[in-house]
Amino acid sequence: MYIKWNLTKKCSLNCRFCHNALKRKEWEKDLDFHDIHKAVKNLNESNNVMGITLLGGEPTEAENFFEVCNALKNTDIKFGFITSGEHICENKFEEIIFNQNLKFIGISIDSLCNEKVEYIRGRDILDLQLNGLDKILRIKEENGLKFDIFINTILMKPNINDIQDIIQYFYNKNVKKVQILGYNRSDAKSKELALSVEEEYEIVERLADFISKNIEEWKKNDFKLRLNFLPPIAADYINKKYNLDIFDNTSFSCPIYRDTVFISNDGHVYPCDSYKPYIITDDDNNPIKVYEIDNINKKSFNEIIKNEFFLELKGLMKKKDIIYKSCSPCNECSQFLKTCYPCIKLAMYEGDVEFEKCHYYKNKIYEEKLINE
Repeated sequence: MYIKWNLTKKCSLNCRFCHNALKRKEWEKDLDFHDIHKAVKNLNESNNVMGITLLGGEPTEAENFFEVCNALKNTDIKFGFITSGEHICENKFEEIIFNQNLKFIGISIDSLCNEKVEYIRGRDILDLQLNGLDKILRIKEENGLKFDIFINTILMKPNINDIQDIIQYFYNKNVKKVQILGYNRSDAKSKELALSVEEEYEIVERLADFISKNIEEWKKNDFKLRLNFLPPIAADYINKKYNLDIFDNTSFSCPIYRDTVFISNDGHVYPCDSYKPYIITDDDNNPIKVYEIDNINKKSFNEIIKNEFFLELKGLMKKKDIIYKSCSPCNECSQFLKTCYPCIKLAMYEGDVEFEKCHYYKNKIYEEKLINE
């Protein structure tokens, strides 16, 4: 199993798209020094942990961020972290860069324009982000270090016309992977950043042409572009229309199917990143059944992943025909239950679940007669 560990909900930024900002005060206290070591020891004693991603908030602002990394250094577990990159130019980060178990650093940069960064993030941190990136790239090259560096960029209205420049900039920096992520529309206050499906499609068309012109060079230099905002049916459309093979991500697969487990900042272990102790609600949105949530410092990891919550979700995984019967257009998609496993919790809601973006690209495939004979 793979672990995603939210070390903290603390963050000094005020990103317009952040779904954590409104709920930070609801979260319990972060694990202390003693509990951090106990949790890492517990995870290392399990034979089920394939790797760990450290998340936040801003994970590098967690009080015990460096302690977690140092504790993982003495384990058999590879790890990485996703950061805004504001702090990685600081000298204290060099000890993490040389950590033998560091697998990757992902840096979230959504624009190369200082004014846009300030608008999106609440503060202009672009120079710190780019200086930090340059520093770790230099140290990595000079010392022959093996960890990966990648860039995450969220596609939204402020950067709608900048995506190609962002990709080219980081390719020129010798970053080996750029991931374009989908915008989370769940926060009504930040809908101003969201693209319509039609607006997104215009970007997709331009990107497909851009990819076609550069893909051979990228392959020679082992550069990967991941369009993680696209559902697999959209990737199908692009691959068929432009004769490309660009899709390689798990963004549209429920983490339960990916054997991904989530640890909250207070040490509780969840099978789903919604951090809710239930799966299904009734017509009034009340939980039908509430599960006990175990803590990594009170039970072994091997015990936790065999508790009632995990076992019942595993049972649901085997009932694909039942849980996805109301989802559309899933059963018309060639990628359904191959590269795409929709959210189990969403699928279990009563009534029809329609995926707007998937419908749009399904229609495009039919309109342009790109259906396999």
